[in-house]
Amino acid sequence: MPDVGELPISSDLERRTAWFIRLRWLAVCGVAAAAGVARLAGLPALPLGPIVAVAAGLALYNAALYSVALRLRARPVKNSWSTGVFARLLVPRTYLGLGDDSGVARAALFAFLQISVDFLFLAVLLHFSGGIASPFTLFFVFHVVIASILLSRRATYFETTIGFLLLVIVVLGEYFGILDHHLLASGWQPDAYQSRQVIVMGLAVVGATLYLASYLCSTVAVDLRERVRANLLLSREIAEEKCKVEAAYDSLRETERAKSQYMRKVAHELRGPLGTIETALKVVLQGVTGKLDEPSRDLISRAARRAGELATVTHDLLVLARAREAEVGAQRVTVALDALLAEVIEDLRPTAQRKSVALGADAGCACSILGDPAALRQLIANLVENGIRYTGPGGSVAARLLARDGSVVLEVEDTGIGIAEDDLPHVFEEFYRGANAREYTAEGTGLGLAICKVIAERHGGNIEVGRRVAGGTRFAVTLPGASRLAGEGVRI
Repeated sequence: MPDVGELPISSDLERRTAWFIRLRWLAVCGVAAAAGVARLAGLPALPLGPIVAVAAGLALYNAALYSVALRLRARPVKNSWSTGVFARLLVPRTYLGLGDDSGVARAALFAFLQISVDFLFLAVLLHFSGGIASPFTLFFVFHVVIASILLSRRATYFETTIGFLLLVIVVLGEYFGILDHHLLASGWQPDAYQSRQVIVMGLAVVGATLYLASYLCSTVAVDLRERVRANLLLSREIAEEKCKVEAAYDSLRETERAKSQYMRKVAHELRGPLGTIETALKVVLQGVTGKLDEPSRDLISRAARRAGELATVTHDLLVLARAREAEVGAQRVTVALDALLAEVIEDLRPTAQRKSVALGADAGCACSILGDPAALRQLIANLVENGIRYTGPGGSVAARLLARDGSVVLEVEDTGIGIAEDDLPHVFEEFYRGANAREYTAEGTGLGLAICKVIAERHGGNIEVGRRVAGGTRFAVTLPGASRLAGEGVRI
């Protein structure tokens, strides 16, 4: 991923330049192969020696370019590259202002020098292969296309002019006798290089082709680079926003951690004094300190009850804080959920019997997952206790385990008072209790379901709540199998 402040366009240009160097090896092989074919075909007019020398020179030149490219890649870019007027003229304007101007300028200058020298080699090859009548003229167009890909539009026109001028020098040099003319083959347009009409027409056609190719290719290249620039700027914005979101998330997580620590500390500090107060009030109610009149007994009973409720809230706060601070992968062991469910059901059966509520469990699978046994016990117990608390005599609470798509699902259903439609989105919020729940019983801190949600999420799962059609509530906890949590298979 690119750095937020800098987008490495130069690396893209260097990659294309490296591709250009590799492609030049094909040109070397092509020239050498053409010389070999000419020799086998018996073309005495073609000077094979100079052509082989051109191929050898091109090979040495390309090897030198490869070495220079490696050194440039390993050498840091100086800021002075971006301030050079000539270098900035070569760089596509759409690549400027992205934080990598110096690297782009160096890569563009390197590409410009290569194409210019290539035109020189092409001119020499053109001279030894027939001059104005040589089919190698087409290679000038190829280099114009390469220039439009790597360089700015102005630089492309400049390269086109360099290539065309070298072509004109060869053709006019042969026409005026300054350079010797070499036939491509015996009888292959032997007098074309001396014909003024052929020269004018040939140069006009080649020149028009080169500049038209330069215009068309550079126009397409500019449009593509504009789109690349837009994508890169969008990537920069996305990276910046991602950094902001990550920073905000880290800050929020730190705030949540500090909140949990503070909550745990306060709950821990309150638990001892509240226990002492509750115990002392119960001792007074038992008459150990003397006989109480009815008004005093009533006041102390209410104080003891409220102290007990506050102690319960303190305990739930402590459990919630510990659940939030627990690390996802810390102290995980294999937990047999079916056995754990059976234990919780047996522990809570006396509570259900006192309310005349039928309590049952159905372990549809022998499910084992990686998790924290104490936290998972708390999760199951909270859901089952909730069902018992809000179910009247004659009702029922049922818990069952299911295996589904590599996950384990714990379902707890009751036939109790249910949850109002407006209350469903809020039941997992801290201290939230629906209106019907408060009317049904004063017991409850509003923290039990919040604890269940935290425990489920800490195990990589989720919890959902819904209303049963026949009345009551249904909770479903989905926990990932061991294969999803720790790379091991789920034992079912």
